[in-house]
Amino acid sequence: MPLMPRARDDAEHKRRADAADAENRRIAHAQRLVERNPDAMVKALEEESALGDLPFSVEGLDTLFIDGRVVAVVDGLDLEDMPEESVTLLKSGKASVKALPIGKRYELHRDAICSAAVRVAIEFLAVLPIEEVEVVMLTDILDRGSGHIDAHPVLHLRVTLQALNTLNLARTEASALVERLGGHMEWNKREGFRAINAAAFGIDLDAET
Repeated sequence: MPLMPRARDDAEHKRRADAADAENRRIAHAQRLVERNPDAMVKALEEESALGDLPFSVEGLDTLFIDGRVVAVVDGLDLEDMPEESVTLLKSGKASVKALPIGKRYELHRDAICSAAVRVAIEFLAVLPIEEVEVVMLTDILDRGSGHIDAHPVLHLRVTLQALNTLNLARTEASALVERLGGHMEWNKREGFRAINAAAFGIDLDAET
């Protein structure tokens, strides 16, 4: 049954009022974002970035705001997440399965950590009105002092929008890119990652937990 003129007018008024409210909320959010309001920036990352597609949960990423700096703290993949075997297809059609040397697994772990750091930086710079972002990557490593395995910072990377725009990301290996951008990590093929001191970069992770 068609709406009566009064009901039709009321429905149209409500539709336009709802649209106006939505637009006002969008404008207010955009203004807070330009003003670098922390809540607005976190909301933008949650709603507009592709961070949820990365191989860690939303709970595995924290955004810190330190004296005008934006710092992403990411709980990255661990060594145990790396493959332990390689599979090669032989000419006979059979699969050859071999254990990966520990040095190769360390390399895969390094590349995974570096790749995640770069991707997080790209997402932050694409969504937020900022010129640079810092990324601190955490991963589980052995504390040689206590003998316990805990999450420690292993990479600090500072990326500027200007530097990112000069790179051909499709043709760049993650670990080489991190080195080119001046990332700081302690890694070698014999032992893998060692913990770094985030406080050396003005980031107190203990105070933020």
